[in-house]
Amino acid sequence: MEYDYIWKPEKPLVNDSNKLKPITEYKSWPKMNIIEKEDSFSINTDPRETVKGIEAFKQHLFLLLNTEKDKYKVYEGTNYGVSYILTDARNNEEFHSMAYVVAKEIMKIEEE
Repeated sequence: MEYDYIWKPEKPLVNDSNKLKPITEYKSWPKMNIIEKEDSFSINTDPRETVKGIEAFKQHLFLLLNTEKDKYKVYEGTNYGVSYILTDARNNEEFHSMAYVVAKEIMKIEEE
């Protein structure tokens, strides 16, 4: 899948919380095998295979960015997920506004 939009904040987004953990502290995470299709993807995991640190963080971020908030029963009662799936953006302006909101949501989720 290819996407045409790029977003970069005008200035660094700052999270003043000291609750954020360093990426190196992302412990064991089931390794994901992502199978891309034309307009979607599927994920297979094998609990016997795990990743840690930066790879675990990347997988965590991938799942978070592709999980719509309040859509899945498993996340009911939690703050997990994002308001916008960025691949749904129809133009560059819409993508930029969605990306800003999603970035702020991710920082808030990571605080919890």
